[in-house]
Amino acid sequence: MAKDIVKPCLRGVPGQMPTLDCCVAIVDADRQAIGTQGRQDLCECYKAAIKSSPYNKIINFPQLCRIPLAVPMSPTIDCKTIR
Repeated sequence: MAKDIVKPCLRGVPGQMPTLDCCVAIVDADRQAIGTQGRQDLCECYKAAIKSSPYNKIINFPQLCRIPLAVPMSPTIDCKTIR
């Protein structure tokens, strides 16, 4: 699921700012994560996606897009702590 959501983030050049499409995709995914269970599910999707290449390059994209996320992107987060 998360791999499909953040697929627009793979189009950019590594080391550069993410594209507008990428930033919009991240915002949309975050907005769709409603309630504790929705946020925990998205967290698990992000966690699984960013553990694999080429998706691991997107881990800093929320900060680069200046997006305050309700669901953090981290390969080590315990998603059960997300409320």
